[in-house]
Amino acid sequence: MSTIPDPRSRMFLEHRPWGTFEQFSLNEPTTVKIITVLAGQRLSLQTHEGRAEFWRVIDGALDITVGERTWRAGSGETAWIPVGVQHRLGNSSGQPGRVLEIAFGEFDEDDIHRLDDDYARDGRPHEDGDFADEGKLADSALPLRIHTICTGNICRSAFAAGYLRARLGEIAPDRFEVASSGTGWLDHLEVPAEIHALGADHDVPMHEHVGRYAVAEHYRAADLILTATREHRQQVLESVPAAMNRTFLITEFAALLQTLDLHPGADRAAWLDAIKTAATQRARVVPTDVPDPYRQGRAAYDEMAATMIPALDRIVERAGSVVVEGVVQPG
Repeated sequence: MSTIPDPRSRMFLEHRPWGTFEQFSLNEPTTVKIITVLAGQRLSLQTHEGRAEFWRVIDGALDITVGERTWRAGSGETAWIPVGVQHRLGNSSGQPGRVLEIAFGEFDEDDIHRLDDDYARDGRPHEDGDFADEGKLADSALPLRIHTICTGNICRSAFAAGYLRARLGEIAPDRFEVASSGTGWLDHLEVPAEIHALGADHDVPMHEHVGRYAVAEHYRAADLILTATREHRQQVLESVPAAMNRTFLITEFAALLQTLDLHPGADRAAWLDAIKTAATQRARVVPTDVPDPYRQGRAAYDEMAATMIPALDRIVERAGSVVVEGVVQPG
């Protein structure tokens, strides 16, 4: 285990006529991150063998543990975590907090030993991910559980769930289970006539849909969470941070399946592998929010459909094909 000296004595603030700058490192290999810790959440208690870390709180109030010491650190406060020393970053406040992390030494995402973890990740490498329920979720006898999310659960997520349920049911009955809910559902909301009409146009019956409010249990139970917008994705992760690696925008996940040429077919284990792979490659696509058409006229519903249906079709297509010896074949 290497020894890396504390670099804070080499860091400095310099004043110039136009203002100031701070220098944290000079001509040395480092890996730099800005970590956001949501309110009420914390990273695992962990150690690294090949790197040491410098933390500086950017905003918010964060709980820092280094060795046997734990303290509340405010904006501008720093910490040095030597190689092999246990450490943890948490947020017991009511607002998200951010920290600048500069890793010195050999950076490897697999170089992490978790001593304690709220998400039961059992030594897996990514601080922002989960697969905590992997053993439970991987039971091949279970259907793949897909959950769609929007605001009112009467337009976007309702239609998306109905569309996927109908099309996937044609390909592989009983292999997919599709549900939906809304982050802003209210009990007086009803499916608009435009959604009923859109459903009729695409052979997606909407008359039996009953909206419901999205809760954490929905997110925990799902293998794949598909949201209408970035805002909905953020709301899911604020509720269940451990759902990061299985929560995508609808357009994002469809684009990743296409970009990465993933064809899981109707096999649940293959879908779980595809979801994992997609989670590591998010930067390769630029997702598009599905616009909210509610009370904006038929043209807005047509725009919603034009954005969402091609993405849903790409997801369905991948359920109907597999790759055999490098050749895509019907699933």
